[in-house]
Amino acid sequence: MWGVVREALMPVGGVGCLPMALVSQPGRGRRRDARALGFSLTELLVVVGIIVLLIGILVPVVTGMYRRAAESQTRNTLSAAKAIADEYELQTGSAVNHLSSVTTPFNWNLKKAYNNTTMTGQAVISDTGERFCWAAMQVENTARMLPALGGEVFKDGDGNGFMELRDGWGHKIRYAAMVSHGDADGSDDELPEYPRPFFASAGYDGQFGNAETGNASQPPLQDNLYSFNLE
Repeated sequence: MWGVVREALMPVGGVGCLPMALVSQPGRGRRRDARALGFSLTELLVVVGIIVLLIGILVPVVTGMYRRAAESQTRNTLSAAKAIADEYELQTGSAVNHLSSVTTPFNWNLKKAYNNTTMTGQAVISDTGERFCWAAMQVENTARMLPALGGEVFKDGDGNGFMELRDGWGHKIRYAAMVSHGDADGSDDELPEYPRPFFASAGYDGQFGNAETGNASQPPLQDNLYSFNLE
C-alpha cells in the first residue's frame, strides 16, 4: 500500500515531491486574506458619506433641543424676576430705577459696595440688571428670593463684584423700570416701550433687535424675550 503511494508521489526524474495542487505558494494566501479583511475605496467613501449624512441630520436636531431648553429656562427666569420686582415694589412702595439720570430711590452715579460676598470694594454700577439685583439685595424678602433662582441664574458672571441675572444662553438679563422712547435718556431705546418694570432677554444671539443682523434699530424678533409677554 505505502509503495503505491510513494510511486504516485514520485516524478519521472525520481525526486520526491507533492503535486502542485498540494504545494503551498508563498504570499498567495496572505494576499487573499488581506483582501477579505480590508475595505475598498468605494466602501470607505460610502461609510464616510453615511457619517456625514447622520451629522447633518443630528446637528440641527440637537441645536433645536438646546434652544428650546434655553428658551424655557429663560421664560421661567423672567417670570421669577418679575415676581421679585413686584415683591420689592410691595415692600418699598416704589420700583427700582434703572437710569443714571434718575437719582431716586438710588443714585447710580455714586459707588456702591460689592454684593458678591467673595469680594470687597466699591464701584459705580452701570448695568441695569446689576442695579436691580443690588437694590433687591437691600430688602429682606427679595434678598432671599434672588439666590433661590440658582447659581447659574443669579451670579457675578463677569467678575466685577456685582451680581446679575443670566438667561438660558448665559447672557445678562436687562431690567427697566419703564421705557419711553420720547424721553431725554436714550440708553434704553433698544428695548420696547412699556410703562411698568420688566426684564428682557436678548435671546440666543445675545443682541436686541433683528436676530438675523443684530441691528438694534430693527424691531425685535422672536428670540427677544420680555417678562411682560409672559403675564
